[in-house]
Amino acid sequence: MLFSAIILILALNYFYYKWKFTYWQCKKIPTLAPKIPFGDLPNPLKQAEATGVHIKRLYDQIKGKGWKHAGLYFLARPVYMVVDLEYVKNILTKDFHHFVDRGFYFNEKDDPISAHVFAVGGQKWRNLRTKLTPTFTSGKMKMMFQTLLECEANLLKRFEKEHKSAIDIKDILGCFTTDIIGSCGFGLDFNTFEDENSPFRKYGKKVFASNLTRRLQIFFFTHFPSMARALKVRHFSKDVADFFTKVVKDTVEFRERNNYKRKDFMQLLIDLKNCNSGLTLNEITAQSLIFFLAGFETSSTTMTFALYELAKNEKIQERVRDEIFSILGEEKITYEALQKMKYLALVINETLRKYPPLSFLTRECVQDYKIPDQDVIIEKGTKVVISILGMHRDQEFYPDPETFDPGRFSEGNVVSRHQYAYIPFGEGPRICMGLRFGMMQTKVGLVSLLRKFKFTVNGRTKEPIKFDVRGFILAAEGDIWLNAQKLHSKMVLSMDRWVGKVAIVTGASSGIGAAIADALVSKGLIVAGLARRTDLIENRAKQLKNGKLYAVKADMTVEKDILDAFKWVSENLGPVHVLINNAGFAKEGLLTEGETEIWRKILEINVLGLCIATREAVKIMKTNGINGHVIHINSILGHSINMLKVNVYPATKFGVTALTETLRQELISLESKIKVTSISPGLVATEMTSLRKDLSEERKKLFGSRPLLNPEDIADGVVYALSTPEHVQVHELTIKPLGEPTA
Repeated sequence: MLFSAIILILALNYFYYKWKFTYWQCKKIPTLAPKIPFGDLPNPLKQAEATGVHIKRLYDQIKGKGWKHAGLYFLARPVYMVVDLEYVKNILTKDFHHFVDRGFYFNEKDDPISAHVFAVGGQKWRNLRTKLTPTFTSGKMKMMFQTLLECEANLLKRFEKEHKSAIDIKDILGCFTTDIIGSCGFGLDFNTFEDENSPFRKYGKKVFASNLTRRLQIFFFTHFPSMARALKVRHFSKDVADFFTKVVKDTVEFRERNNYKRKDFMQLLIDLKNCNSGLTLNEITAQSLIFFLAGFETSSTTMTFALYELAKNEKIQERVRDEIFSILGEEKITYEALQKMKYLALVINETLRKYPPLSFLTRECVQDYKIPDQDVIIEKGTKVVISILGMHRDQEFYPDPETFDPGRFSEGNVVSRHQYAYIPFGEGPRICMGLRFGMMQTKVGLVSLLRKFKFTVNGRTKEPIKFDVRGFILAAEGDIWLNAQKLHSKMVLSMDRWVGKVAIVTGASSGIGAAIADALVSKGLIVAGLARRTDLIENRAKQLKNGKLYAVKADMTVEKDILDAFKWVSENLGPVHVLINNAGFAKEGLLTEGETEIWRKILEINVLGLCIATREAVKIMKTNGINGHVIHINSILGHSINMLKVNVYPATKFGVTALTETLRQELISLESKIKVTSISPGLVATEMTSLRKDLSEERKKLFGSRPLLNPEDIADGVVYALSTPEHVQVHELTIKPLGEPTA
């Protein structure tokens, strides 16, 4: 009797599945070959590949048959899968109102923190999205950037300690992202680099850990959500929920009780709580948890795969590093500098193409939907699946998809490709809200490491990479081990930090001074040219681009003129960042027959005027906390004397050499980072030398017999000295024309 009952049950079950498996055929939508009892799903007890990889396999089969879509069965439940990009666009964006919900399981009654913005649907999602969207604007990201940057030091400290051995890159980057989320999300120091038992790291890992029991639990509430809610099944275990609820409750109470505010995500949520129809404490906890989990796993996984691919592709790694140094050098990372790193962005985009953290999207039809070009209705309650991994590795859109090629995301290639062929964060109104934050922390992590270390793949890494069958996020099976070779500092020249800053150039009306002033303007500086002949400067200013050139009348032999000029510049242009002491004077004549007034003028312009200008500039720099740069235009005659009839001129230039070193020593004693440089040109074709009208025949013959520099050559030397990184000081730069016979 029992045997007959079992046979009857199995027979009924078989025919029930056979009947259910006719659903899509009745709608004339093509299907694959579902198997009883799991349909098109793998057996959860014997799953051999990640769910995202399995769904990609279904995508490949459907695409290979030339279908735009197909009907699948998850167990006996009909599921609609689209592969045509226009269909994808319709579901995610154009006809979004039919597919508002993700169809994710949450149980707000028994597990309140599961009702976060990623999981909920309908009006609840709309309300949360309206409240949370302003928290992820670029302005808010800038606000949190400095908080995020504080975690960089601990990352580098850990690498300094471990770089001589193979590094489990995912583990270290997981600590980094956990600390960032702790600081930017909760305003707390998680200290995961030092504390291996950090509770945040522990509970974060617990959420993403996946043993057989956990996989079966997820399988159950995913495919039988109503039954799961009736049985009070939680998405998050009680200890995880209790821990995060207590952390959020204590943080909110502390800040409100002490009127403490901080530039982080938690503060933004607290501000929302105190608005009309604001967030409840449970809602704050739920959003904080999903912020933590999203940042905890997805960004560390993306950085891990990016470094793995760069370790395999040395030329790409070097190109990224060159870009980082050309924009940033050794200076502190800034939000603006990251936005300029175009090739780094291409590398991250290609990483997200090849390894999208979320390998597939789900939506649930919330009202009957007619497929635009077909007489087919997708009924309310039908789940929709979109394979991100399938599209991202589709040869139609990405030839040779297994090859890592950032060039796929050059502007020309992106424009020629369908927009929906690349959707690592989803698309449409339910696109990932935290993508800006995720990209920001990913860039900071990669920039920090790539400018300090060179990466290669360690033999402990299992290749080719297989994806973990247990995880919800697409991650490697086993650890990814890399070698990290510490790099010596790489000097990269950049004028970026001077753009928009104020420079004063003395003697700027002609010759070397004019060339320097014009070069600085072309680099984006605001230049005040001091001279007696201001009309020459004003005429040039009309033709220059990028920066600005202002003419300021000043006689370098008159202290009041110099002081007034600096005052005008400060009040009208801003504090001085760069001073070029270029003004100089010389007159041919013997020391034994010279005129006192001419000697006095040479000394006043070449030495005393330089000292006064230097004093005023350094005062301004110190007062305003500016790490500026003072450059003296010296001469080879300030180091050795190799011609006659130069009287006191070499003495003044030897003085400039001494004054350069004197100032350097003073700045060191003051622990100042202001730089000082002496640039000593050889013979230059200017109004003071070969172009001078009152030259003797002897001097004309001398200049005519020797190679000469152009003023622009000295301007290039100035730009070079200014372009060096903050830790590099060019103390003395000698520039001679090729073939100059003097020592």
